Amino acid sequence: MGEAPAQPAAGRNREPLPAALPPNVPIRLALDAHLRSAGAVIGAPVNAHVVSDVRHGGERPGAQGTPVLGVLRQLTKTEGSFVVMIEFSELVLPGGTMPFRARLVSIDRAGIGPRVAGSR
Repeated sequence: MGEAPAQPAAGRNREPLPAALPPNVPIRLALDAHLRSAGAVIGAPVNAHVVSDVRHGGERPGAQGTPVLGVLRQLTKTEGSFVVMIEFSELVLPGGTMPFRARLVSIDRAGIGPRVAGSR
């Protein structure tokens, strides 16, 4: 009996994922749900998505709609306002996840969401 021909490994033809986004690449995120102080639990998942394609050096390391995974780290009320800390940790790409570290640059109060600079 002859042996069956070798099958390509799953995902073999996929491009390798970058190790991380280049530093200081502006990225606009929108939260997938409103944060509510009532019932908020520290450590709860907070998910967002990339608002528009991220372009850097002729490449597109993050496409519009790319999910970004995060966790609520702080939500406290101080004299009529809230202090919120969200730690985003991963971009979810077709070939797997990529580490995501960023710093907040600005917040759009019109509802678009935070603008961050990737990979710190």
